[in-house]
Amino acid sequence: MNLQVLSKLTADGSDQAVEIPRGYVLAIHATAAAELRHQQNGPAFPIPADTIVAIGESLGETVYVRATAGTVISLALN
Repeated sequence: MNLQVLSKLTADGSDQAVEIPRGYVLAIHATAAAELRHQQNGPAFPIPADTIVAIGESLGETVYVRATAGTVISLALN
């Protein structure tokens, strides 16, 4: 596994853009429940608190992560 850790985000309660390079898998871990969207304010995919979720291979897109303000969100690419 070739894991590349990205900087941590501190949620502000709004959608925060995360760019995923083509061919990579995004892993998300949040200290509280979070949501992942493929477009701003679009339908949400829930991410449970304290759970690592891997999102399938990217086609080189931007996704949006939202959580309650103050939530720490760790991101990594594989």
